[in-house]
Amino acid sequence: MRFLLILICASWVGCQKPAPKAPPSELSASLEADHCQVTMEVAGMMCIQNCANAVAKALQGVEGVVEVAVDFPEKRADVLGKATVCEDEAVKKLPQVVIDAGYKAKIVKVEHGG
Repeated sequence: MRFLLILICASWVGCQKPAPKAPPSELSASLEADHCQVTMEVAGMMCIQNCANAVAKALQGVEGVVEVAVDFPEKRADVLGKATVCEDEAVKKLPQVVIDAGYKAKIVKVEHGG
């Protein structure tokens, strides 16, 4: 029982570290004609160390994704990708990989370069 309590406390303390905030327009500043940016709301992230990093890693694994910025305090993920990432069927993969990682996600904005 004591081990379980220590494990729970250690997990909680690890999740209480302050999260660095990603500037919201950092990715869109470099949006080129052959790229696009997708902004998603992400629910269920409890900490930057594990949750936000898991969301970023899941999104980075999608083919065509160039850069990912997860804004933990705002519960948002910005994805910069090749234009093919924002095609109708392909863009549906982005929230799905976040959902598969254990979180809730929905697309709130898609911007095309050009």
